[in-house]
Amino acid sequence: MPADDLETSSVRETMQSIASQSYPASLMETLLVQYMPNIPGGRTAALNAARDQAKGEFLVHTEQGVTWDPSKIEKQVLRLREGGEGAGVGSAHRVSVRDATGRMKQTNFDLIHRVGLRVSSLLLAPWKPGALLIRSDTMADLGAYRHIDQAVWEYDIRLASKGLSVELLDEDLAVWNVDMDPAGSLVRELVPSGMRESFLKRLLDQTAPGDLVAEGGNEFPALLLAGLHLFNDDLETSHTISQSFGRESVAANFWHGVIHRREPDFGNARGWFERARSWEGLLQIRDAVQEVLERVLLRPEYGQTRDLAFSLKQHLDSEGIWDSEYFVDMCERFSEAGVPDEMEETLLRAVQEAEMVAALEWTYRCAVN
Repeated sequence: MPADDLETSSVRETMQSIASQSYPASLMETLLVQYMPNIPGGRTAALNAARDQAKGEFLVHTEQGVTWDPSKIEKQVLRLREGGEGAGVGSAHRVSVRDATGRMKQTNFDLIHRVGLRVSSLLLAPWKPGALLIRSDTMADLGAYRHIDQAVWEYDIRLASKGLSVELLDEDLAVWNVDMDPAGSLVRELVPSGMRESFLKRLLDQTAPGDLVAEGGNEFPALLLAGLHLFNDDLETSHTISQSFGRESVAANFWHGVIHRREPDFGNARGWFERARSWEGLLQIRDAVQEVLERVLLRPEYGQTRDLAFSLKQHLDSEGIWDSEYFVDMCERFSEAGVPDEMEETLLRAVQEAEMVAALEWTYRCAVN
């Protein structure tokens, strides 16, 4: 575990939870490595130092503020050993995130189940700190952590890119105490202010459609890559891929429309969405958005914005399908408002996130089938 201050309460809590494990203490080694936060690359150097010193059969990288269930290590080790030769190279479990207000949010592996580890790891870090227990020989093969801000996430992407299998435990075996919910920053802006992750841009630029899924002679592997660029707010690269299909691909027309809506070029977006009205993926998007709207309607903090959510829900109920052009109108009205409403923006971003995830999932299924 890397830490810049070994005397904090969060470090002590994490160390105490490790010491309370039901797994025999004589078979566990804890490496707590301190680093200087003002030295560039200090944290990554600490990670690599701990990795190089560790002698166990399995390794876990954790962070201060993460407290483990007493059965965590025992359950993960047993899962891998009982799996025999067919077991994966590691196991990961769910983690609850508790913010400064005491609110808890449980993570899940839904995205991994829906689009696979390879693709989902390029969208966001696949698991929270301390969740992954990995075989030490696999870590040796993967090599050292790289000196970038998202060193651990990049390491997980490397693991996924090799096609290695990770056992996913559908159990909540840790709590991560944070100042603010990191998931809150994952919901994309309506109009991006800049690219999200430069390291991800470099990785995606080096990725061919066939690296994500086996290419089957259709446009979907390439559109899957276009979608990943768009999730990283790299509109230009995503546009280059989508535009290469002209107007012949209904699915490409949809992705093309999302790109222009986020530029924002609302008129152009409407034109591309009009050409995508027959896309079968719109049904899945409608269902995903309806789930968001139903949650919003139950949350009083949205205030009058719930009226907007109700109007959209009524429209989708009437149409029976996702109406991309209607959502363009909503985004355009919001952008033209003199004083933007914060909760309205929160709603629109949540709807957009559901739309894009559902579209990516549909594109992935078409690519693998």
